[in-house]
Amino acid sequence: GSSKSIYEAMNMGLPSIVTHNSGSVITDKEDGFIIDIANASAIQEKMLLLKRNTCLIENMGMAAYQNSKKYSWGQYAKNVINIYRDLSNWNYIILLG
Repeated sequence: GSSKSIYEAMNMGLPSIVTHNSGSVITDKEDGFIIDIANASAIQEKMLLLKRNTCLIENMGMAAYQNSKKYSWGQYAKNVINIYRDLSNWNYIILLG
């Protein structure tokens, strides 16, 4: 799974810097950055890029906020309900078949 802190940052409109193996929902260069694990120079590079470019922070932050809506508890509940609905319809079709 993903770290809850990433979802919280996204919901607050903040871009994130994550690694490939973090299981994150971040889209590279859209709402944050995905870097290689244990790459200190990449972390430094991305942090300096964000520090020097407030427009980038704002744009990535807006994208992060918009994308965070896909991962709300309400959306999760809708997805689970749809899965159960699809499964019940599938079982009904099998019984009729």
